Amino acid sequence: MLSKLEEKRFEIRASTTQAAIDDENRIPTPPIGPVPSAYKQDQHPYLDLNCELDQQLFEVLSVPDYNEQPLVKYHAVIIGAGAAGLELADFFLAYDKKVALVEKNLVCGSDLTFSTVPTNIMNELGQVSKRLEQYAMLGIHAENLVTWSSAIKEMKLRRNRLVSRYNIRDMIERGLHVYRGEGIFTDKKHLRVGARNIQFENCFICTGSKTKIPDIPGLIETGFITPETLWSLSSLPLRIAIIGGGATGCELAQILVNFGVQVWIIEKKQYLLSNFDRTVSDFVENSLRQQGVYCFNNSEPTSITATNDEKLINLTMGIQLHCDEVLICAGNEPNTNIGLDVANVQYDDRRAIKVSKHFRTTNKRIFAVGDCIQESRGTWSQAVDQARMVGEYSRSKQEVTIVPKYPVYRINVNPSIAFIGRSKQELDTDKVKYETVVSDFQHSFKAISTASTNGFIKLHVEEDNSQVVGAIICHENSADLISEVALCVNHGLPLSALSMVAHSSNSLSNNIREIACRKSVLDLPSSKRKKLQHRTKEKVISMQ
Repeated sequence: MLSKLEEKRFEIRASTTQAAIDDENRIPTPPIGPVPSAYKQDQHPYLDLNCELDQQLFEVLSVPDYNEQPLVKYHAVIIGAGAAGLELADFFLAYDKKVALVEKNLVCGSDLTFSTVPTNIMNELGQVSKRLEQYAMLGIHAENLVTWSSAIKEMKLRRNRLVSRYNIRDMIERGLHVYRGEGIFTDKKHLRVGARNIQFENCFICTGSKTKIPDIPGLIETGFITPETLWSLSSLPLRIAIIGGGATGCELAQILVNFGVQVWIIEKKQYLLSNFDRTVSDFVENSLRQQGVYCFNNSEPTSITATNDEKLINLTMGIQLHCDEVLICAGNEPNTNIGLDVANVQYDDRRAIKVSKHFRTTNKRIFAVGDCIQESRGTWSQAVDQARMVGEYSRSKQEVTIVPKYPVYRINVNPSIAFIGRSKQELDTDKVKYETVVSDFQHSFKAISTASTNGFIKLHVEEDNSQVVGAIICHENSADLISEVALCVNHGLPLSALSMVAHSSNSLSNNIREIACRKSVLDLPSSKRKKLQHRTKEKVISMQ
């Protein structure tokens, strides 16, 4: 990992060429036999198997067809070997259950392998690249800049180390049966994988989602890239148009602009991140615009054509964009073309599976978790929590509540922004009486010493009981800072509870405690408030 000390000394090197062959950085070679070559060619469009790092990833995460003595019936059949599917398999194996896992692609799923993890790593490396360019403009030159190709190698190296813990072969040694292929329901209690039929007592659908490809005339003919295939580019085009201004589109725009690409975002809604709090949307859009990203809101592509080594995108607002590549970030759709009708599993217009609060479908034998269900929260950690909950419920019929009511969302731009709970729009719509407490990092010892004062903290506090009902934190460490606030939001705790959380005075998280302490001062009667303020000499936070 590139440390800040290395950045300050301007000794950052694109060292991944040697690290890729370093023994201590290698991920282990699987003990179970080789994977058929046809499988390599047909099943993994996102991997370059001529790349040593991609080959290492494939060897560890490829799915072996391992069921030497197939059973007539399994206690649990799991469709999908993503993070949630592996969690369920591990859970049932711990109780000595007969478990079968069905997967047609890689173990670990596309979210960790090609989406969340690569995006986070490339965002960090992109920021380093941008800072080194700024240093060069001041006449301070690093020995090596972080280029796209060197960043991709570093990303793949870190990704491989992270996902190697999902090695499925450990579970096989514990008795897991693996069926490589696509699972299709044939009736309410049977699944077909290729030519093999599997009977189950319980089935768990963990198939996730995939990038939704919009119906735009000329898109298929002229070609495009997706968030998964972006990382297979050996070099970047000069101009990229991103179709879709959601979280993924904004995060990838941030990465690409840091590596010197001219970026346009085309969003059909009135503003970017339309599903989130307007404060978040405005902040992210303003941040991207300041960095040179052009945003075309309230606009959609009507057609795309290719001319003279470039692509021409016609927009509904009458504008024509000339670009070199089109990146599709128009949302995801569930991977549920698996014979749900014959299994008596109901779904909505998006083919998202309908589930109960226990994640049981309309077929009492079948459960579903993750991105393939209605009202999916879109994070792999939430899918894992759902898997733990549904595993225990299906085993013991006892309800276990481990899935937070409000998940934490994070938009990985610069600085990053994390938020939880109810937004201002939701509170206003429900006519909730609340006040918003706002603070920044301008007086934080830690922020000043690390030159990270850019950002703010905004908490929505209900007036009647002082409960924290929503929060937005903007800072490069927002994902860590919001944790204790998330505890208050999900457990209905008052703001004063945060004043009891002890922190080092030289920490960023101490700012949150300061908010709670100062809010308590404001809530005192006038005479006591003035006396206490004089005694503590604390500056009262601003209020909105």
